[in-house]
Amino acid sequence: MDTNVASFVYLQKPNSGWENFAALMQGHVLCMSFASVAEMLVMAHRNSWGPARRRDLINHVRLYTVLKFDIEVCKTWAPMYAKLRGQLKGEGVNDLWTAACAMAQNPPLPIITDDLTDFGTIGKHFELTLVHPTL
Repeated sequence: MDTNVASFVYLQKPNSGWENFAALMQGHVLCMSFASVAEMLVMAHRNSWGPARRRDLINHVRLYTVLKFDIEVCKTWAPMYAKLRGQLKGEGVNDLWTAACAMAQNPPLPIITDDLTDFGTIGKHFELTLVHPTL
């Protein structure tokens, strides 16, 4: 899953649509890339969360399988970054890492995302399966 969906599900803010994503995730093994975990931790730092709330976030992240980087992920990421550099919001580095982590698995994993713009762009150029309530 991408960082947006992970944060929706963790925060469960009213009217965020998190329930629509949670319904799509039921019955599946849930994974996050190492980059999404890092982005979640950045969210905690930027919002000045205290130690208890940060521990809660870490415990929540531990519910997921974290997809780590390895040489296969790097070999998948490099051509994506070379092709799409400058075409994604904020360079899209973490979205590309998330996509590379999913694509490097055997078999490749789908990505549940709320960012159909950037992940849609990645999917136009590379074989990527997206999951979203409107798809």
